[in-house]
Amino acid sequence: MKSLYKKGLRVIAYTCGFFGLVGLALAIHIGITQQSIATSGPAMQLSRIDFKGPIDSTIAARIKGSILHLESVQHAYFNIPDGIVVYSHNPKVQSAQAVYDKIQEEFHLNAERFIVSADMAAGSCPITGKNSLLAKAGNFLVGVFR
Repeated sequence: MKSLYKKGLRVIAYTCGFFGLVGLALAIHIGITQQSIATSGPAMQLSRIDFKGPIDSTIAARIKGSILHLESVQHAYFNIPDGIVVYSHNPKVQSAQAVYDKIQEEFHLNAERFIVSADMAAGSCPITGKNSLLAKAGNFLVGVFR
C-alpha cells in the first residue's frame, strides 16, 4: 500500500512538473510575441475608399485594376452595390492617403477615405486589440519578465 501511495505521488509530481514547464514555455512565448508585435508595427493594412455616387461595373474594374497596379497593394475587392473598395497594402511602402490621392487624380469621382475612429479601433480586434485577453496576458507577462 505504501509503494502504491509513493507511486501515485510521483505520478502527480511529474504531471504537475510537466504542465508547469509547458505553462512556463507558453508564458514566455506569449510575452515575446506580444513585445515583437508592439514594436514592429503592421506589415499589411486594410484600407477602404467609399464612393458616394453610383459606380458601374466597368469603372469599378478600372478602379480596382488601378489600385492593384500600385506599389505594395496586394489585394483589392470592390463591392459595387455599396460603392466600397477595400484593399490591402504595406503602410511602410504606400500610405492609404497616397492610394486615395492617386485614384482621385485618375478618376475624379466623389469619394472619401474611410478612417477608423479611435473608439472603433480600440475594440476592433478580439485577438490583438487593447482589451483582448491575449493582449492583457501578454502585457502582464512582458511586465513580469522585464
